[in-house]
This record gives sequence, structure tokens and C-alpha cells, in this order.
Amino acid sequence: MRFLFTILIALLLSSCNCRTDKIEKELLPGRYIFTHWTRDTIDIMENGTYQHYTVINNTKLKNSGTWKLMETQEEILFENFSFLTDENPPGNWFSRLRLEEEEIQLIYACDINAYYKRIGGLDSLDINHR
Repeated sequence: MRFLFTILIALLLSSCNCRTDKIEKELLPGRYIFTHWTRDTIDIMENGTYQHYTVINNTKLKNSGTWKLMETQEEILFENFSFLTDENPPGNWFSRLRLEEEEIQLIYACDINAYYKRIGGLDSLDINHR
């Protein structure tokens, strides 16, 4: 029975496996927008900082911190990150990276295919207009 339970757990975990891609550090800076239930935006700067913000009930919420590409180049670490809509204190968020037809994605949740998609470089956007 324990053996069957172990196999079931292994199958469940493998079915939740999220494909990742190696992304060069120079390609990461830019603006990313969330694809699901909120209007979250993350601006990743070339200098290793980020700004994260959303608007809820006409109130702008934001936080900022530093980011770094992990050694595998398949994951990015956001330090001092807050999802802004929960009551948890800021902490580290490790996001997997995926490339879909030239679109860089920061994975939030594989099981529901929720991610932030890159919509452009910061030089082409008005970063003061949020």
C-alpha cells in the first residue's frame, strides 16, 4: 500500500512539473504584466532592481527590491517581494522562466498556467506612467 501511495505522489508531482527555459540575463529587463485575475505589473531594471505594483479598488499598491538570475538561468529570484494582495510579509520569490514564441514569461503557477508576460523593454515604455 505504501508503495502505491509513493507512486501516486510521484505521478502527481511529475504532472505538475513546469517546463522551464534558459534565458540570458540581458533579455530579462522590461515590463511584465500578469495574465490572470489582477492588474499586476513588474518592471525589471537592468541595474538588478525591480518595481512591482497593482491597483485594487482604485488604490495603487507597490513594492520594490532586487532581482537576480539563478545560475541555471531557468529561474529568477525576487528579493523583498510581496504579492501585495495577501497579508504575508515580503520575502523571496523564485519564479521559473519560460519562453513561448519569443515571449518571456515569469511563472506564477504552472497548474493554472498563470504567469507574467513581457510586453516590452523599459526604454520603449513610460515607466513613470503606472
